[in-house]
Amino acid sequence: MTLQFQNNQKIAYLASLCTLFSLAENALPHFLPFFKLGLSNIPLLFALSLLSAKEYLLLGLLKWFISNLFSGLLFSYFGLFSLLSTLSSVLVMLISYTALKTKLSCFGYSLLGACTSNVVQLSLASLYLKVSLINLLPYFLLFSIITSIITAYFSYKIQCPTVFPKIENTSIQQREKYLFLFPLIALLTVPFNHSIITLSVSFLLALSLQLYIKRKIKLSYYFVIFIITLLLSSFNGEGKVLFLSFTLQSLERGAIKALTLLTLVAISQSISYLIPIKEGLIGTTIAYSGILMATFEAQTGSLKQRLNSIFSTKEFQERPRRPLLKLNFVPILILSLSIILCFCLSIVIN
Repeated sequence: MTLQFQNNQKIAYLASLCTLFSLAENALPHFLPFFKLGLSNIPLLFALSLLSAKEYLLLGLLKWFISNLFSGLLFSYFGLFSLLSTLSSVLVMLISYTALKTKLSCFGYSLLGACTSNVVQLSLASLYLKVSLINLLPYFLLFSIITSIITAYFSYKIQCPTVFPKIENTSIQQREKYLFLFPLIALLTVPFNHSIITLSVSFLLALSLQLYIKRKIKLSYYFVIFIITLLLSSFNGEGKVLFLSFTLQSLERGAIKALTLLTLVAISQSISYLIPIKEGLIGTTIAYSGILMATFEAQTGSLKQRLNSIFSTKEFQERPRRPLLKLNFVPILILSLSIILCFCLSIVIN
């Protein structure tokens, strides 16, 4: 039992480091919006020589779950794409490490993981948009090479943690058990809503739900997703040509895909806040993540000094937590039912 607890604590700590490195990456200058170096994959490079195959796969799944839970994308297409790309890259890195061990450097494993992840994500995006994105593959591979080199370089420069600090209390503040089910049921109807009008209303309702639970809304994030999805979906040779390669039908289809994606993301972010988390491996990881992020933000010095200081800590004191927002199920139920009603109206319209 003690050995199992220690292994779970090690996995939880490494998974929380993924969240920490994601925060650390945000502290670096960004030359392009939404440009990600992938520093959150550094713990996966550390873990290749620290964990068994089963533990390594569990770490990959936990990294995906926690990152998408915090970002609110757990129940969206982005969450699904992230799951498949994470599992693919983790499996490729694990199999290659099992076969090659030290014959391949950290840069090699980082490159394999990055290329696999980006190729899988590009393929899934192509399937969703029903548009061939093969022309983007060389750019994605070039991007993978650059980011994998940077990630491997940081993993060399940053001291690999050899101490897995203890945390005494990993209790999780419990939310209402069934409150998340209302928006979850509403979310399931969104992919079958094919009306621009009702999808637009559904998106506004989903944003209203976020406002009610007091989750911060980043409109620029939604705007970029909408424009990119609309443009990529609109290059199609069907229908009446408007200008360039755009046709009226493809533009309408692109708008539906974009609005569907936005609505799923908006509802997913609310569900991620409402979903109850039990104590255990996930609870320990969330507790670690909160403490690591608070400790990192409270420290001064270079990025390397701040991270190495955290790695040398043997025991953490749990940070004080704000009480959970008390929510009434009635507004959540009404907003969720309204989204379902929009789906019903879309059937009538079409």
